[in-house]
Amino acid sequence: MSFDKTKAMRNAEKFLSQGKISSAISEFRQVIKHDPRDYSTMNMLGDLYAKNSESKPAVECYRAVAEHYANQGFAHKAIAVYNKIAKLTPNTIEVSLRLGELYKEKGSIADARKHLEWVAAEYRKRGENTAALDVMRQVADLTKDNADELLKIGEGYASESCPDEAFATLNEAGEKFRDKGEYEKAFWAFGRALDLMPQNIEVFKAYLDAGFESGNAAEAQARVIDAYEKDPQNRGLHKLYSECGLRTGDTESAERSLKELMEAEPDNYPMLIELGNIYLKDNDPSGASRALSMASEYMLMNGKADELSLLVSNVLAIQPENLEALRMMARTASWLKDEAGMLASLNSIAKVAQANGSLEDERYALEQLVLLCPEDTSLAERLRYVHSELGIEEQASESIFDQKFGRLISANESGLAEYESSNGNGFVIESSNGHHESELSDLNGSGTFEDTEFDIPEDDQDESVLDAALVTDHSEGPPVADDIIAKELEGIRFYVESGFDEIAEKAIEDFIKEFGEVEGLFELRAILSERASSVAEDPMPETFEDPQPEGSLEFEEKTEANPVKEKEAEPTLQTPAADVAAPMGFDLSDLRSELGLDEPTENSRDDDFETHYHTAVAYQEMFLLEDAIKEFQQAIALVGPNDGTRRFFQCANLLGHCFMQLGKPNLAVKWFTRTLETTSTSDDERLGIWYELATAYEADGDHKNASKYYEQVYAENIDFRDVADKVGALAAAN
Repeated sequence: MSFDKTKAMRNAEKFLSQGKISSAISEFRQVIKHDPRDYSTMNMLGDLYAKNSESKPAVECYRAVAEHYANQGFAHKAIAVYNKIAKLTPNTIEVSLRLGELYKEKGSIADARKHLEWVAAEYRKRGENTAALDVMRQVADLTKDNADELLKIGEGYASESCPDEAFATLNEAGEKFRDKGEYEKAFWAFGRALDLMPQNIEVFKAYLDAGFESGNAAEAQARVIDAYEKDPQNRGLHKLYSECGLRTGDTESAERSLKELMEAEPDNYPMLIELGNIYLKDNDPSGASRALSMASEYMLMNGKADELSLLVSNVLAIQPENLEALRMMARTASWLKDEAGMLASLNSIAKVAQANGSLEDERYALEQLVLLCPEDTSLAERLRYVHSELGIEEQASESIFDQKFGRLISANESGLAEYESSNGNGFVIESSNGHHESELSDLNGSGTFEDTEFDIPEDDQDESVLDAALVTDHSEGPPVADDIIAKELEGIRFYVESGFDEIAEKAIEDFIKEFGEVEGLFELRAILSERASSVAEDPMPETFEDPQPEGSLEFEEKTEANPVKEKEAEPTLQTPAADVAAPMGFDLSDLRSELGLDEPTENSRDDDFETHYHTAVAYQEMFLLEDAIKEFQQAIALVGPNDGTRRFFQCANLLGHCFMQLGKPNLAVKWFTRTLETTSTSDDERLGIWYELATAYEADGDHKNASKYYEQVYAENIDFRDVADKVGALAAAN
């Protein structure tokens, strides 16, 4: 037989009209039993229990009703019901605590404070001091200007041996004081927090800032130095130690410290820029050039070439003969593909180096200028003299690479191995035969070197030096445009015929950018295309033979009208007769070695990948995240996103997770994005990467991109993990 709620309610009303409260209670209980969500009836039932002096069941009814209203957001209704409970059970901690919370939610701060302070006092009476502090923490949160209250509460937690709560509260007090400009109190609060957790770098940084702002710099600095000396491997403390040197003007200490720090964490290069500016302010161009030299490559890679150029110009404005600054200016010009700037910088280096007697610096500049300005014979003449002074034996001829081409391919662009000279000048590439080659790819030998004379002492102008200067005849002047194009095409053809397909393709790209499409490129492209197709069909031939050169270099001698001097002719490329041996043999393997193009076998690359990958996984499992990242990065450098394996995807994905665990979501975004370069990902993998990207963006505070990727997942699979909740939460937050 089904329950008739209407009949039960009528019976209850009838019993009430007759004064039969117990009978009415019985009817209402039946209603609640069959409809437990009828809170209106439950409230009446509570009233009947209270009228019948049955406090316990009345409180149970009232509490259920009050929490229902509270959960629905009706704080004022919940307060009214809890006040009924308070009348039945006065001076109850649980009820007063809940009333305090509800008044706070309603916005009645005074009422909330009254109830919470009573609860805290009651806890203290009972000796429950930690519980009292927890409630006072809630009281403090009722007002914004609560730094002094937080300070007292933090000290209270410390005395009760609650270090985590004490640290958090004291740190918050310090932040509040700092925001109000009360740096003395902030310095004290941060210091007390550090007493509890001396290795917290974020608080240590705030403590140092407050110390300098409050006039307690010496004390703050002493504490940083003491902490660093006790734990010199702590990079956070190392950075703060360097910062102390910058702030106090102790540039010597700062430079020494930053040099060590940069070896471990190159991302700190902005501190070197700051150091360079301090040196400039102190009118110390040598110090500024040292600091900027350490930061220069990182500035270039991070798009700060113009800033570097400006800072170096400021150094040269004070000290025009600063060779280190001139080298940086040349490096910057090289990076920016600024031919005029490069020539001007090399010009200055050569002049300053000659004036200072710095033969090595002069040699580096001249060796490049001879290549860039072949029409200026004084450069070659001076270089011969410098070589003789340094005891460098002149080669009978230049390398096959130098003979073949008038300009050199950039190591950065062509993939050739880079060997920087020992003095770190940054714009010189040293080949295997000891010669230095220009890093610029787009200088074509048409540059000039004006208004510069290189002096050779008269006593040293012997015939051997002068003869050496006449090896190359530039009497006809610089080449015209057609000659340059022909020379470039000849160079590209040499790459194609020698099997350097990647270099040839890059050279064709550079050629088109400079000269456009010309006759002759189609044939070379066809050869590369045909060769690429054959490699795709048979990617791993059983044997490989280096192609042999089609010709060799021969020399013819010519005699000048001057009977005293002889002038060697330019080398020419000729097809050798069958019975004539070329005076200069050509071996492709030697050229590969000279250019640094020797590559490991496929098996060795696979072994290297497996070693780095599995080592990285082991480090990650041991939570040695920085070591894991290093190994994953070395592993991923050996593979490509579309090499037919899952290796790139796995490495990039795990790198993203490592950076997330390390607390660097911005870097995790980079690697999760790179996993999408792998075109063979499945639908589930793609959804997983979108989800990880969204999580990383969310952790980095970028809610716009987080929403974008969560919504992409949501659109394709609404049940994927907790994406529905994520989308809803971000939508509500925005």
